[in-house]
Order: sequence, then structure tokens, then C-alpha cells
Amino acid sequence: MDGVAERLVRELVGYTDRVASIEAMRAAPDVHFVKTHRQRDADVDESDPAICLVRDGRDAVVSWARLLSEADPGRFEPQMRALIDDLHAHFLSCPDNAAALRLLGHSP
Repeated sequence: MDGVAERLVRELVGYTDRVASIEAMRAAPDVHFVKTHRQRDADVDESDPAICLVRDGRDAVVSWARLLSEADPGRFEPQMRALIDDLHAHFLSCPDNAAALRLLGHSP
């Protein structure tokens, strides 16, 4: 579990460590929520119900930069700049590409 989820989710929703395999959870009568960033793979059955959350890409990049700089918060801005540079073709091609510059405190 990532640091943000560790701090927020455990208390908010009563998170517990996964105690069984996906197959065992699927067979159990209880409802299980599995948070993942993984793409669909062989562990997912077509009959598995799912909730798919879609985020604004700009928010996702900010969150990613915070996660990557969690051990050293002073690295947040350089990490954000690096991610924006790496994702330039995808992130800055959004209709409001000036948003990325505003996040960094620069005028467009």
C-alpha cells in the first residue's frame, strides 16, 4: 500500500491487509474491495464486479509527484517538473495545458 493510502484509507474505510488470494476472496460470501493501479490481467475474471475511478490527469500527476517525493518533501517540485517533462506529450496536450505551469507557480 502506498504512503498516502496507508495514512488515509486504514482509518477511513477500515482497511485490513489482504488475508486471502483473489480466488479465495472471490469464493467468499464477504464483499472485498481491492485498490489497485494494475491493468487488467489474468487475475481478473469477467464476472468480477468493479468500480473504476477516473481522475483528471493533472491531479494524478500531482499525486504521483507527492508519492515519489514522500521521503523528502523538498523534492516535490523537482519531481513534479521531471514528471511533466516525461509526460509532456500526454499531460501538456490537455485543453488547459497552462494548468501545469500554474501548478508550478508560473504564468502561462
